[in-house]
Amino acid sequence: MRSASAWKVWLAAAVCLLASGCAGKKAPRAVMPTIVSLPVEVLDVPEPVLPKIAFVPAPAIKVPTASRVARDVRRIGRRPGAPALAAGTPAGSVVIPASSTAPTPTSDEAVIGSLTAGDDSASTKQSAGAAIADLEKRLAGLAPDIARQTQILQVRDFVKKAREALDSGDASGAVTLATKARLLLDDSLK
Repeated sequence: MRSASAWKVWLAAAVCLLASGCAGKKAPRAVMPTIVSLPVEVLDVPEPVLPKIAFVPAPAIKVPTASRVARDVRRIGRRPGAPALAAGTPAGSVVIPASSTAPTPTSDEAVIGSLTAGDDSASTKQSAGAAIADLEKRLAGLAPDIARQTQILQVRDFVKKAREALDSGDASGAVTLATKARLLLDDSLK
């Protein structure tokens, strides 16, 4: 019974809500203002004058076929003095002889760079002498350190060669060597 009375209460509440008009009322719509358009004069805009671009066709590139490349490789391999292909080398592979690799620099000139050929001013000679003297003072004040011994020896070698270059009259070469020595010394002391 109790459920029947609860049902009646819910039904009465729903009827009251519908009767009051709560469920059926809608919010008033906003009215958009009308836009009055004025007549506008249309201007004739001329077409822009663009520069003419000349058409240059791409050059034709001849790409060799795989069979032509293989034939050329075999032909090069038959020349006297040409590198021989190893027994297990495929026919289309390219063999680079060991003599074509870049040589490793072994001379002192390759390590320190090329020096200039004289024609130095007095100010260049003075700056080279001052740089060499400064480096010699810095090297004399260093405590022996085994960890950077090779770098210090290379700095001493640069200073020695800079002194020799200055004595032989190559002041700009001496400045170059002194600069290299200073940069290496600064790097080793970091």
